[in-house]
Amino acid sequence: MNDVLYGYKLHESRPDDRWSVTPYLTGVDPAAWLQVLELVGADATLRFGPADAEYAVRLDLSTTEDLDDVRRRLSGHQVTQTGEMLEIVDPDGQLLVVHG
Repeated sequence: MNDVLYGYKLHESRPDDRWSVTPYLTGVDPAAWLQVLELVGADATLRFGPADAEYAVRLDLSTTEDLDDVRRRLSGHQVTQTGEMLEIVDPDGQLLVVHG
């Protein structure tokens, strides 16, 4: 094993179990993607958008944390709440979606 960190710092923190990342794909055939994941033995969760859209991948976040608490921490940012979902415009102007 290589212990060289190439300038990065190693943090001994544990991930927050309340949060997870889920790829959101558009412009794909959901059945075909799920079949490929099953064939390679990947136990992954994906979200799918319109199949007739341009191909794109977005990383969505999911949380068990109360969305009102998350929204309060994001004060000063452009946030829209729709049901159990927050839509946030990131500093690059890209959409970030948090599912509750």
